[in-house]
Amino acid sequence: MNKLMAILLLLGGIGAFALYSASALPIVDRATNQVRTQLATLDDLDEVIDYLNASNNFPLVGGIYYVDLTASPITQELLQAKIAKQQVYLLRRWDRLDGLAIAEVREEQQRLRLSVGYTDGMTVESISLIAYDLRCLLTELEAEQVRIYAPDILLVRDGLNGVEYEWDGTVYYSYERNLR
Repeated sequence: MNKLMAILLLLGGIGAFALYSASALPIVDRATNQVRTQLATLDDLDEVIDYLNASNNFPLVGGIYYVDLTASPITQELLQAKIAKQQVYLLRRWDRLDGLAIAEVREEQQRLRLSVGYTDGMTVESISLIAYDLRCLLTELEAEQVRIYAPDILLVRDGLNGVEYEWDGTVYYSYERNLR
């Protein structure tokens, strides 16, 4: 954890993210890719929860999901709803869950985007594999671009940079707000 993140947490901050984006890749036969994401089913829910409970990234980002610059806690109920809507992508390698992304197609700035509100992976490679596969899915989803609310963590930045996602260098910070 960097010094700025430590100060953020002391001041009531719950997380930080950077917006990354990438365009669709040329149409590829996803069946020929060795490793690719798959949509989660409700049968995967317990495994996803166990993965997040063991994740090093999940607590660093406050366990939150971003959509439209709004943060929501990732709860069992949120995961159930996102899985039911086919918005949770899993990466399995070596007979175990190695990463995941929670994403939904949204209209943003008059264009359809795949908005990824949470991404997690055990390694730089797993983040890269997920990010690459999401770019391959864009044509199938009829979206023009992927936008990832990426945790401000070196592992994630390296994974996204490795598959040519763009970032303008801006980091956004989230703070908890209590309503009375």
